[in-house]
Amino acid sequence: MTSATVGTMTLQDLKKQNKTLYDRALTDRSELVKDKAKMKSFLAEVDPFLAELTQLSGEVGSVEDFDWISDAALKWQLTLSTVLNVPHGPVIVSAPPILKSPKTPKFYTDQDLQKWFEGTAREQYLVRWRNLVLRADSDLGNLLRSTPEERAQDWHDTEILFASKVLEGGFHLTRQLGPDSYHRLESQWFDEVKRAKAYFIWENRQDKLAPPSRHAQDYLEAGRQLRSQLGREDLKASGVELEEVQEYLTHRYLTSGGTLDLEKAGTTELVGRKAHQLWQTTREPDSTKNWTNASTYCRLFYENILPAVLGEDLESKRAHTLLALRAFQPSEAPVDWHQIINCFEIALAIYFLDAGIIKKLWADGALPMTSTL
Repeated sequence: MTSATVGTMTLQDLKKQNKTLYDRALTDRSELVKDKAKMKSFLAEVDPFLAELTQLSGEVGSVEDFDWISDAALKWQLTLSTVLNVPHGPVIVSAPPILKSPKTPKFYTDQDLQKWFEGTAREQYLVRWRNLVLRADSDLGNLLRSTPEERAQDWHDTEILFASKVLEGGFHLTRQLGPDSYHRLESQWFDEVKRAKAYFIWENRQDKLAPPSRHAQDYLEAGRQLRSQLGREDLKASGVELEEVQEYLTHRYLTSGGTLDLEKAGTTELVGRKAHQLWQTTREPDSTKNWTNASTYCRLFYENILPAVLGEDLESKRAHTLLALRAFQPSEAPVDWHQIINCFEIALAIYFLDAGIIKKLWADGALPMTSTL
């Protein structure tokens, strides 16, 4: 990366420069790819900009500003590697020690999220047509027809991106989303998010093509990064914010006494989907066995997640927190449960389980940290 003096631009300046450079990357793409001298000149402008982006990431004061920088860094990493076909070092950002949440974060209705999904899926579509000169706001994209399979893949990629953003605070589970939107997290398997994150870790490594393969290490690193969200105090929701979630879980899955209600349609759907996923991933032909394993997982997690938050004393909360998190532990399962964990369940753990209790469980060895998530 070109060396440059950093830390001299405001975020507003950075946003203006980002738009200018990104528009040029799309508009002049063909010319830049063909002409090495022009590409070198263009990168000489991009590299100092990315250095400023990296520098400012550790200095912003709000979650909103850091989210913009994180999104811009990811967008440039994808643009350089897939649109301009330029080998480039990772665009790394680091959160400052303290981030202030926006005073009035935007609340997203499920209709708002539907529009976000449609817009983001369209961005996936535009990236796929990287060999054509397209502007992000161009109507030309409407003339290019995707196959049904490609449209489905774009939407699926968007589902993974959305779930990842929720798990990392990009969309706050209780302050920006409501129960009408929880289905979007319940329909997304956590393992897919982890594998997608591992892919980006691989993509960002300069030595990604050098032997030996490090895919296993990348997957473990993705787990470590997602696991760290469990200890983020700034994401934790309040007791008042739990009320909507508690009502949702009780209405769909639990009895009045807090046990899993297998007679409810929501529970039947939840367990059935997990049993089907076990069949798809393990090829276990015994449907009764798959159903039993799926319902055992659901009992362990759903019967403990609310008591872990609402327990009358610290010891009670600790005991239920341990049981809820054991649902995420491969060693605790009769089969490999990590295939049937959905992102709503992970989000509940991230946003509601006490960070101090989790860290204590890790520290005293009651819960193996390295295999949590």
